[in-house]
Amino acid sequence: QEGSGQPSCIECDEDRFQPASGSDSCIQCPANTFIPGDVRVAKSQCVCRPEFYHPTGLSGKACLPCPLGGVCPGKNATAVPAPGFYAASLAEIGDAFIECHVEEACVGGGEKMCGVGYTGRVCGACDEGYFDDSGFCRQCPPGSQLRFFLFVLFALFVCILVLRIVRKQGSQNAAAIAILAAFFQNLQIVVSMSPNWPSSVQQGVSYLALPFTLDLDFLAAECSLPVSFEFKWMVTLSIPFVLAALLGCVYLAFRLKQ
Repeated sequence: QEGSGQPSCIECDEDRFQPASGSDSCIQCPANTFIPGDVRVAKSQCVCRPEFYHPTGLSGKACLPCPLGGVCPGKNATAVPAPGFYAASLAEIGDAFIECHVEEACVGGGEKMCGVGYTGRVCGACDEGYFDDSGFCRQCPPGSQLRFFLFVLFALFVCILVLRIVRKQGSQNAAAIAILAAFFQNLQIVVSMSPNWPSSVQQGVSYLALPFTLDLDFLAAECSLPVSFEFKWMVTLSIPFVLAALLGCVYLAFRLKQ
């Protein structure tokens, strides 16, 4: 205080401190830090400003700008992924976050935080009891195993029926069947691209077009068989060859009966 013989004190700004009593200057905190509160006497009090972070959450250290896809509340909090982003581990990917292919798959807020029904790296796989529906994980519907089994029987019936028609009626009916298949495929594309169709219409068209589109997502194969994404992808690629082999076997069986 002035005139008392005591050293005078100055008030430091929020980004400065002074440990020595009676000093007429303040020391700058590390970059992008500040000291909350009114008592600012130590470097260890300097913490990150909002939108900045320190990888280990230490005080008294310079802070970095919040990485893309991250949330940084400041102070001693580390960066966490925002909704729609994923952090496998800071040691693996550095101070950055990966954008998820499906926003609802990654809820953010922590390391390896996936939404309900999602699991795996970048929450890119469906959890047990869920199936892949065009990239989205949906809960397995009741009776999915029965539906898959009935489809297998129905597909076999369609193959036999098509083969009998072609053998008895010739190539003209074969062309008609090809036109019918193209019609159902185009119909399903039109219905799936418009969200205004009632769900009952969309499901009905999917059932009718199933023998011609072989939509494994609609069948929810993961609910009936312990299949992975890689297995499902391989099966999808091999479907034309499997159908060709099946038709060949049926045709050979008819030939042997004659």
